Amino acid sequence: MKFKAEPNLYVKLNNKYVKRVTGLKGFYFDSEGIYETENETMIKVLSQNFEIVEVKEKINLEKSVKVSQGEEIKLKHCKKCEFTCTNQGELLKHYKVEHPKGES
Repeated sequence: MKFKAEPNLYVKLNNKYVKRVTGLKGFYFDSEGIYETENETMIKVLSQNFEIVEVKEKINLEKSVKVSQGEEIKLKHCKKCEFTCTNQGELLKHYKVEHPKGES
């Protein structure tokens, strides 16, 4: 879902539950004033305070991607956000950088 606000607006998340669920302390709207998320908790919070621009259809994440030669690559998904990659090492690096232990 896309939300609209002032361009480059920073929104600080004060609710500890929202911080824990989303893994974010805050976020910026882009230079066009758009912030996009599929996180249901964020959608509930943002819909109370910001204009909804576009409703995206729910997309089921595929477990694998077919490569041109017919072989399949399994996708790795972050359990805390929408990050997806094809390599376990990339996923572990993402967890260390974006969701460090001990951060609430």
